[in-house]
Amino acid sequence: MWKLWSLLALVTLSLGLGGCIEKSSQELHFETISQSNSANWEDREPGLVIIDSAEEAKEVLPFIQNDDKAILGLNQLDFSNQFAILAFRGWQPTVLSGFQVDHIVRQGRTVTFRAKSGELDGQDMVTSPYHLVKVHKDETWGRTYTFKLYFDEMQQDAVSITHYVQ
Repeated sequence: MWKLWSLLALVTLSLGLGGCIEKSSQELHFETISQSNSANWEDREPGLVIIDSAEEAKEVLPFIQNDDKAILGLNQLDFSNQFAILAFRGWQPTVLSGFQVDHIVRQGRTVTFRAKSGELDGQDMVTSPYHLVKVHKDETWGRTYTFKLYFDEMQQDAVSITHYVQ
């Protein structure tokens, strides 16, 4: 009987460790392609767009059409080894300086972005700040992930989307 309990305990421990391994977090290295306050983002709310192919890169061009650096950066991506993330702050009643993603963590099948909103610069106009970054892929992608964007001043996620990353 003790062998059966030992075997059950071993299986339970193995399953528990497997769950912990899947849930371990990994900080992802990323590089800025471009940042701007002048996106043509259609939504008043924050947003995330995952760009994992040349076709998806073409789809975001209307949002960044005045940003040559962003367009060039997307055109130079090697989608077999990299993908891009376009994070939008959403419409703001005044210009924010320094909106940026400052931390990306993958835990299991969830990728979490923490962003800082920056300081108000006093201009009275509606803007749509964004930060475009690239992330290097390794062999562990190739599945659907939930991407969540958080801001320092918010406790809940500002936006959450799912996307398959090749």
